[in-house]
Amino acid sequence: MPFVSIQDSSHPFLVLNDNSGPLPWNHGALYSERLSSDYVRVTRRGIQFAKVHWKDSLRGVSEWGHESPCVPAASALCEEIRGLESMMLFFPTDRVQIPDNFSAVAPSAYIQSLGGEVSCSTRHTGREINIADTRYEISLCDLMDKNLDIVLHRKLDRIYWRFDQTPLYVYIVISIMSIYIVSSISRNIVSVVRSDQIESLIIQHGIVLFIFCLALAEFAVRDLNSSIVSQLDMALAVGLLTYIAIGMMAYLCGLGSREHNACISLFTACLLLMTMRVHYTFDNPYIVPLTALFGIRDWYKFMSIMCFDYSELTRGTKYPGAAKEGSSVMAKDIGLLVVDCVMFCMLLGYGVSRSGATHADCIFNQFIIVMVSVLMGSLLFTYNTVHASQHTLLAKPT
Repeated sequence: MPFVSIQDSSHPFLVLNDNSGPLPWNHGALYSERLSSDYVRVTRRGIQFAKVHWKDSLRGVSEWGHESPCVPAASALCEEIRGLESMMLFFPTDRVQIPDNFSAVAPSAYIQSLGGEVSCSTRHTGREINIADTRYEISLCDLMDKNLDIVLHRKLDRIYWRFDQTPLYVYIVISIMSIYIVSSISRNIVSVVRSDQIESLIIQHGIVLFIFCLALAEFAVRDLNSSIVSQLDMALAVGLLTYIAIGMMAYLCGLGSREHNACISLFTACLLLMTMRVHYTFDNPYIVPLTALFGIRDWYKFMSIMCFDYSELTRGTKYPGAAKEGSSVMAKDIGLLVVDCVMFCMLLGYGVSRSGATHADCIFNQFIIVMVSVLMGSLLFTYNTVHASQHTLLAKPT
């Protein structure tokens, strides 16, 4: 379980969605995941146990500006210690105490970063007041109210954190765009399979261009680069942006046939980018189904191009070079298909390769995605061949 969601009202503990109580960090499932992970990331979205790929490495966290040594603890994620004194616990599992006098709290790195502000504003946080206590303990209310993003580097025994200051309008835009994209993908799949005319292609590509510009602005203006802590995530993000740019250029320049201008693959790439923006990683619950959708579309393109009679494009024409034009369109289609295949391989190798609890699970996920892509893509193409008219199937590319 590389990424698990948490309950946002289980104060004061971190409780997984399928559990009724906090799982201990020092034994059981979470302990096994922690030992087999290079780092653990905790956000209000959930807990990511990063099974670092052999080509991957941790990046960017040293630039967050907030870090401290944090050693393993029996009843918490880790314990910040200065010298021989315990300064703070991160997400304890037995009880969460808070001093009656906040000014008496030991000046841990997190307390100093607050600058005298109140750590939690939520009522009924479940924390116990202890008059004699002088140690602060980070709990669920800190994670939710401060929108903390915490990374524990297991090998270095250091913890890094930042305050995610993403404005609400970004999530609103992502939600609206996601709803529109999912509905458009459904309509476009039906239109492609039935060889119907796809409506609003100009608007759909305009949405893709808007999301592409929004992603670039997030990287350049809001410094999304520092929030992505995995080298593979960064490489995959750059690959998706490049893929969208190539797809938009192909559409604007009139390259490729109708199969490449249906916007399904571009929309899927946009959804992947938006899930990364929400979770700051592609190692999230959406990487497997979206990669499968991308693969099904790729295999359908492959079948369509291999079975398309490009001589129909120039049959009956009298002008010189007509046959050469058909060969040129086929070459452009194959070139764009190669770009699709490269992107699909990147999704399998950089994204799905970290989606399982073990290396065997990741390989199994990759195998299932490839098999589903081939099977579903072939079934959809067969349906198109049987039920679509011959004239529509061999229509001149747009």
